[in-house]
Amino acid sequence: MTHLAERILLLPPAVALLLVFALPALEASAFVGFIVPGEIGVILGGVLANQHKLPLWAALVAGIAGAVIGDSIGYEVGKRYGERILTKIPNRILKQEHLDRAKESVRRNGGKAVFVGRFTAALRVLVPGFSGMSRIPYSTFLAWNAAGGALWASAFVLLGYAAGEGASPDDAQDHDRKRGRWRDRAVGGVATRYGKKDHRVVKPFPQPAAGF
Repeated sequence: MTHLAERILLLPPAVALLLVFALPALEASAFVGFIVPGEIGVILGGVLANQHKLPLWAALVAGIAGAVIGDSIGYEVGKRYGERILTKIPNRILKQEHLDRAKESVRRNGGKAVFVGRFTAALRVLVPGFSGMSRIPYSTFLAWNAAGGALWASAFVLLGYAAGEGASPDDAQDHDRKRGRWRDRAVGGVATRYGKKDHRVVKPFPQPAAGF
């Protein structure tokens, strides 16, 4: 994951900004989040803004747009294709417990699950699709999606921006070393961990609780 972060930081600003949008956008819409967490893109967007390679506002807009648009696509994918896609994801990537947690979250919280799940890696990938599968009204989904996506992306872009500080400018070499350590700590903290293989069964999706 650290190598990926380093490569992104060396990209031309326009390409890096595209990834700030694309990584969160593909997280739930194409299930890329099982492999590369969307936080990687938005945190590095903040780091690049701190380095004056990107405007801070551009990193914020790209991260928020990617999060909201990607989850909306994930909703439609779940609504149209649902369980057929889940059964094709390898066991080593998707655990049964992830499926169970996402289903239970949507069943209990309805639209609120989109906001709550935004801050947990496995739920963030699965909840948009499960929301579509459970036929939560899109207007309800979009409201919680926009609120969660805006808060999540803003928080992690600003975290990356802050991680780009952390050193005194008196010693340029020491500054670079400390800044790299803070950056690696921020990136490493969002790496997802998937352990042993689990057999999973995709059961019929329960309807959400009333009132959402």
